[in-house]
Amino acid sequence: MGRNITTTAAALHEPLAVTITGDAVTVGDYVRVEASGAGRRAVDGLSLAAQNTGTGVTALAGLGATAHVAATNYGGSVQPGRLLAVLGNGNVACLHAGDGTSASNALTCRIYSPLKAQVAVVAVTAAASISVFRVFKLGANNFAVCWVETSALKMAVYSNAGAVVSAAITVATLGSGAMSRWNAAALANGDLLLAYDKTATGGMFFSRYNASGALQGAETTVEAAVAADYVCVLPLAAGGFWVYYYRSTATAAYKFARYNAAGVLQGALTTVFTGSANLTAGLSENYAIELANGNVALVDPTTGTVSAVRLYDGAGTFLATITNNTGLGSGLGPNNTMPRAKSGGGFYIATFNGLIAQYDNAGNRLVSGTAPTALPGSNQGLLIERVATGPVLFYTNFDSSSTGSVSAMAWDASLTAEATALTVQATTTTTFGLWAELMPCGLLAYTFCSTAVTGVSVHGRLAPQAASLLGLAITAGSDGQAVTVATAGRWRANQTMPAVSFDRRSSVPVGCKAIITGGTTAVLLGIVA
Repeated sequence: MGRNITTTAAALHEPLAVTITGDAVTVGDYVRVEASGAGRRAVDGLSLAAQNTGTGVTALAGLGATAHVAATNYGGSVQPGRLLAVLGNGNVACLHAGDGTSASNALTCRIYSPLKAQVAVVAVTAAASISVFRVFKLGANNFAVCWVETSALKMAVYSNAGAVVSAAITVATLGSGAMSRWNAAALANGDLLLAYDKTATGGMFFSRYNASGALQGAETTVEAAVAADYVCVLPLAAGGFWVYYYRSTATAAYKFARYNAAGVLQGALTTVFTGSANLTAGLSENYAIELANGNVALVDPTTGTVSAVRLYDGAGTFLATITNNTGLGSGLGPNNTMPRAKSGGGFYIATFNGLIAQYDNAGNRLVSGTAPTALPGSNQGLLIERVATGPVLFYTNFDSSSTGSVSAMAWDASLTAEATALTVQATTTTTFGLWAELMPCGLLAYTFCSTAVTGVSVHGRLAPQAASLLGLAITAGSDGQAVTVATAGRWRANQTMPAVSFDRRSSVPVGCKAIITGGTTAVLLGIVA
C-alpha cells in the first residue's frame, strides 16, 4: 500500500523479544506482537480506517466486498457451512457455485491475497446439482474442497497455489436430505475427517484422509443401520475428534462418539438427549466447542426455547447444563445458540436476541454482556473471538419480507456492545451460505453466497482485530522460537505522511490501534495493556 518500515537505526530503538506462533518469519517480515508476548506474522501490510476509541470498544471498519463473478446465477450453499478458509500462506480460499445458467451448477474455488487481489481460480467441478460445499486448510501447504453432487459426497485436494494434489473422489452416497447429513473438519495432525450418513438407513460413518488426499485406514462405522442428521465434527487440540449428530430412526436421539487421532473409539457411543429434533438449523459448526482445559461444550438440544450448552469433560463425562437464555420463541433456542471458546480459558455463548455472556471452564458465568441497540434477527450467525479484546458476531438479519443484511457486531473485553452493528452486505433472500475467519494479519475475511436465481456471491474484509503492535522482524524464527521485533519504525512511502519518521512510543497511545487513513496518515498499531 505504498509504505514500509525500514531496518535503519531508528527502527531499533525498542526491540522486543517475542515467541513466534504459527507461520515462520524471516528478517523484514511484519510481525503482530500480542499482549501475551506472542508474535504472529502479518502476511500483508494493513490498510484500514483508523480505529481509536476512548472506551475500548473496537469499532468495526468495513473494507468493502467484491463479487466473485459480476453476474446472476452464481450462488452458494443451500445450508450454511465453511465456505472460506485462510490458507497456510495467508491467502484466502472462497467457494461459490453457479455457471451463469444456474446457481447450483458447477463449483469454483477462488484464491485471494489478504487484501482481496485474486491470485488463482480453481474449477472444482462443472457438474450440476451442487448443494453443500466446504473448504478446509490442510497443514501448511494444501487445502481440501468437499461438496455434494445430488447425493454423492466428494472431495479433492489442492496446493495453496490451486494446483491439483489429489483429484476428485466420491467418499460416500448420502441419505436423503443430503445437505445436513455430513460434515468435516481439519484435524490437528493435518488430516481431513469427513463424517456422513450413508444412503437411507445405512448408518453413520467417517473416513480420514491425509493432507495429500490419501485415505488413512478404512471407513469406520460410528453407528450402523440408522439414519443420522445434523452432523457436527469437533477436532481436538491434542488430536482426535468428536462426532455429534441426531439419530432419526429407531429411538430418536442426539448422540456423540469420541475418537483419537487414529480414528479409534474412546469409550462408548453416548446419548445426549432422547426425543424430537430441536437442534436442526444454523451453522452446524457451532454445535460443539473444545475449551482450553479439554472440556467440551455441546449445544443443548433438549428444548427448542432455551439457549444452553451441555458441558462434558474430555472423557465424555457429563458435568453440567449451562443456560444462557430462556423463554425464546419456538425453535429459537438451540438453533440460535453460538458458543465460542476463549483464548486462555473459558468460553462465550451468544444468542440472536443480543444476549452474550462469558463463562469459565466449569461453566460459571463471569460476565453478562450488554445487548446492542439494534438486536440481531433470528437467523444464521457465527461468533468469532478476538484475542485481547471482545468477540464479534457475524450474522444475518431479516424482516418478514425477507429483506435485510449480513451484519457484524462487536463487544469489548468487558462485553459492552457497540451502539450499532456494521452492515456487511444487503440481501433479499434468506437462503444462502456465509462464513468468516480471522487472518494472521488481523483482518476478518468473510464470504456470502445467496442461492436465489439472482444470487450474489461476494467476499470481503473487515477490520475488527485488536492487535498489540505491528513491528518488523530483525531476526528469523519458526513456530515456538524466539525472535526480535523492532517496534519503532522509519517510514518511506509514495504517499503523503505526517513526518518522514516517527516512534510509536510517543505517537501511539497505549491501547489504541491505527493504520493508514485516507492515504495521508500512518501510524503503527498501539500496544494493548
